[in-house]
Amino acid sequence: MSQPDSAHVMTAVMDYIRRSQAELARVIETKQKKIESERNSLIEKLEGEILQLRRRKSELNEVEFTNDAVWSLENFLSLTFTEPQVKNWSDVTFDGDEFTEQGAVAALERAVTKEIKTLCDPDWKEMRRHAVDVTLDPDTAHPLLVVSPDGKQVARGDAKRTQPKKPERFDHVLNVLAKEGFSSGKFYYEVQVEDKNHWDLGVANQSINRKGDIRLSPGNGYWTIYLRKGKELAANAGPAANITVRQTPKKVGVFVHYEVGEVSFYDGDSGAQLFSFVGWSFTEKLFPFFSPSANHGDNNNNNTAPLIITPVKPGS
Repeated sequence: MSQPDSAHVMTAVMDYIRRSQAELARVIETKQKKIESERNSLIEKLEGEILQLRRRKSELNEVEFTNDAVWSLENFLSLTFTEPQVKNWSDVTFDGDEFTEQGAVAALERAVTKEIKTLCDPDWKEMRRHAVDVTLDPDTAHPLLVVSPDGKQVARGDAKRTQPKKPERFDHVLNVLAKEGFSSGKFYYEVQVEDKNHWDLGVANQSINRKGDIRLSPGNGYWTIYLRKGKELAANAGPAANITVRQTPKKVGVFVHYEVGEVSFYDGDSGAQLFSFVGWSFTEKLFPFFSPSANHGDNNNNNTAPLIITPVKPGS
C-alpha cells in the first residue's frame, strides 16, 4: 500500500473511532438516564406504599382499648379499612449489565475492527501466504466461453462452439470451474476483473448442479459475490447482500479456510475486506468458480474483457 493510501486509511480509521466514541457515549448516557428514571419511579412507588402502611398503622393506633371491651370493639369497627395494595417486589431487577462501560468498549472494539477490515484487513497479507496456482478447466466451461491455452483467462466468445457433452460441463449458464479442488486447509487466489461490468466469483462444491438454470447460493453449494452494471456489488448469500465499497475493485482476492467454514473476498489491491461467508460446514471438495457473464452495454462498455487469474506475490 502506498504512503498516500496509508494516510487515507489511518485518517478514516481515526475519524471512525472518534465518531464511534461519541455515539457510544450517547448510548451509555441514554441508558443510564433510563435506569435512573426506572429507579426513581420504583422509589416513588415504594414510598407510596410505605405511606399507605403508615396511615393504616396510625388509624389503628387511634383506637384505645379500655376495660370497656364493648365500647372499644364498637370504636374499632367504626373505622373503614381497605387492604393496602402492596406489590411483590421480589422479582424486580434492573437491566444494567447490557450497557456497562465494559460492554460498550467491547462493542466499540468490534465496530472498529470491522471498519478497519473494510479499509485494509491486517490479516490480508497472511492470507496471501496461502496463495495457490489456479488454472481453469475447459471441460467444465460453457460452450460460449473461451478459455485461454494457459488456463488463466476466460471470456465470452462470439459464437457457441461445438464441445463434447460432458457431465462436468455447464450447459446453460456462462460458468467455469478450476481444475484444482481443495478439501482441507487454507487457500487464496486473485482474479483481475478490471474493465468488466458483470462477473461472478467464488468457490463451489464438487457436486453442484451444472445443467440448466442455476441459482448461486450457499444452499446450492456456491459461495460467490458478483458485480452488475459496473457498480452494484453484492454477495449471493440467498438473499443477496449488498456490499458497500469506496471504489469498485479491479482485482478480487478469494480466501478459503476449509476447517472453519470461511470464504472471504478482498480488494486485491488495497486488502479491504469485501464480504465473508462464515460458519459453514464444508464436507466435500471446493473448486474456484468463475463467470465472466454475458456481454452488456454498447461498444464502449460491453463486458468483453476476460477474467484473468493473476499471480500472487505474498510479500507485496
